[in-house]
Amino acid sequence: MQKQELIKNIRNAFHGVQFQETIPEAKIDRAVKFIASRSQNFQGVSEERDFFDFNGKIAQTAEQVGAEVPQMQTAGLKQPQIFVQSPEKINRNITRLAELLGVEKERMVEAALKTPSLFCRDPYSVEDNYNAIVDAHAKGYFHSNNLLEDVLNNSVVLTLSRDNTHLRSLEAHLADEHNSISSLGISNFYKGRGRSKSEITKSIAGYYTKSFNDMNAIDEKGDHKITLSDLVEAGLITEEELPQFDEEPELGELPELA
Repeated sequence: MQKQELIKNIRNAFHGVQFQETIPEAKIDRAVKFIASRSQNFQGVSEERDFFDFNGKIAQTAEQVGAEVPQMQTAGLKQPQIFVQSPEKINRNITRLAELLGVEKERMVEAALKTPSLFCRDPYSVEDNYNAIVDAHAKGYFHSNNLLEDVLNNSVVLTLSRDNTHLRSLEAHLADEHNSISSLGISNFYKGRGRSKSEITKSIAGYYTKSFNDMNAIDEKGDHKITLSDLVEAGLITEEELPQFDEEPELGELPELA
C-alpha cells in the first residue's frame, strides 16, 4: 500500500466512525497525519484486515476498559493511537498501571480519559514518572495532603519524565532560596507543563546568575555549556542538591557577569 492510499483509507475510516457530534475536519486531519506518520510498514498495514475498523475498535476498547464509547472517541481524537492499537493492549496497559499505582481500575481510567496518552504508554515507564513525583514531594518541593489523588486529578504530570521532574525540583529549591515562592501545590509545581528540559534549565541558570561570586572553577571553560556538575565543582551547589539524571542536562551558555 502506498502512503497516499494509506492516508486516504485512514481518512475514510475516521469518516466511518459514528461520532456523537460533528467533528471539525481539522481534528480529523491531525489524527490522520498522526496515524500515517507512525505507520511505517505500509504493506503490513494493508494486510491487517481490521486496521481500518476504527468504529469497531473504539467500541471494543470502551467495553474492555469500562468507559463510554463517546468518551473513548474523544480520547482517541486527542491520542489517535487509540483508534489503531488493539483494545486488548490498551486494556492491559491501563489495568497494569492501576495495579502499579495501587488504585482501582475505574479511577485510573477516569484519569486516563483526561490524559489519553496514558492508555498507550508503557505502564512501567509511567510508574517511574510517578516515583519521581513521590520523591519530589518527599523532599518538600511541593505540598499535598493526598498525593496520589492530586496526581490523578492532574494526570498529565504522569506523562512527564523523571528528568523533567528532577529539574523542576531543583528549580523549586532555588526559587524557595530566593524567597520567590512559598508552598507550592502540585499544579503550580508543574506549571508550564509543556516546558522542555532546556527551558527549565535556562530558568535554573537564571537563579545562579544572581549569585555567581567565585567563577574560578569554571571561568576557563569559555563558551563551554555549563552542566550541573560544573556548578558542584564551582561550589555553587552541593552533591546532595544535585538530581540524578539519565542524561545530565546542560544549563546553556556561560552567563555573563555584571
